[in-house]
Amino acid sequence: KQIVETFLNTEFGGGRHARRVDKIMAIEKN
Repeated sequence: KQIVETFLNTEFGGGRHARRVDKIMAIEKN
């Protein structure tokens, strides 16, 4: 979980990685 949080905090600033974030969130929900 810590890796994902770091990824979100790092990549979300760009905004263009939103799709990748959505994929990760979908994987975590399953």
